[in-house]
Amino acid sequence: FLWKINCQNLWKNTCRLHVFETIFKCLLLSPLLEVFCDCIKSISLESREKYNEEIRRLQSIDIHIIPKPDVTTIEVGKSSRIQFFSDIEGYQVDISQLRFSYSKNGIIYCNGLCVEGLSSGETQLNIFKVGEKIPCASIQYTVIKRNRIKKLKIEEEYLTIGEGSSEKLSLTFLPVDADNVHSIKWESDNEKIAKVDSYGNVRGVKKGTCIIRCFAEQVSHSCKCIVMPHLQSITVESNEIYMYYGQEKDIKINLKPDNCIDDQIIISSMDMKIINVIGRTVKAIGIGKTKIIIQNKQNTVRTEVIVQVLTEKQFKKLQKKQERSKEKLIATKGRFSKLFKKHN
Repeated sequence: FLWKINCQNLWKNTCRLHVFETIFKCLLLSPLLEVFCDCIKSISLESREKYNEEIRRLQSIDIHIIPKPDVTTIEVGKSSRIQFFSDIEGYQVDISQLRFSYSKNGIIYCNGLCVEGLSSGETQLNIFKVGEKIPCASIQYTVIKRNRIKKLKIEEEYLTIGEGSSEKLSLTFLPVDADNVHSIKWESDNEKIAKVDSYGNVRGVKKGTCIIRCFAEQVSHSCKCIVMPHLQSITVESNEIYMYYGQEKDIKINLKPDNCIDDQIIISSMDMKIINVIGRTVKAIGIGKTKIIIQNKQNTVRTEVIVQVLTEKQFKKLQKKQERSKEKLIATKGRFSKLFKKHN
């Protein structure tokens, strides 16, 4: 039944001029050759002497087994495929008619389909046809015991960096004498956010979040990378502040952008006898004029504010003057507003 189906498939897929040649090579040549060789071996002595020359020529038609392994270096506990071919076109090697032996036992095991690595070392796989004592082919195998990285860890669970900034991730692995250290690779799942080189140096590209992953063959580890913008400017409510002796005042600071990586602000006084600073609160401890410096911790962005400390009497007088100026300004705006409405 199967033979019939194969013939039908051949008839459909093969040029009709060559179909009989194909059937012969694929279906008949191999078993005919095998039976023919067995017949030659079992022929009587008398017939051998009579047809000696013809038999000699026929016996020269030998089927050579050609093993083709995928690899000849195998890892302990792993296996590799092996296939067997012949030098005669169309001949299908029957692996059940093959036997295997090893120059050194316990290194590999072959079942005709694959070769398994049992222990480290070198050995020769000898292939025999059933009933023959001389191997028809041999292959040298090497089995190695790998010392792979079994544990890989990026020390930073989270990495926060600024746009355009770089930072190297810390990596540990076990065992420390692993043989595949050279195979460690790094990757970012979004290079538009952050990029990483082959040494674990991460560079922020633009604001966002991505995953940085490190892997070595069978193990991997990852960390979350957050890229934030850098501080561009610091502004305060006024570039000049008036205070009275003994007064405390919180400095209102605006950062641009407000969500930046370097937003830790430090305020310092140019004259500690006039202004004392605690966090973002300034205290007037002396009469006079000085400056306070407002900058980020990295000292990449800064601004200056003039602070003038007055007596309480001077401060109240200044306040009244400022209130009158404010009322005058409001009144002026009101007159302009009425004129504008009347004109329209």
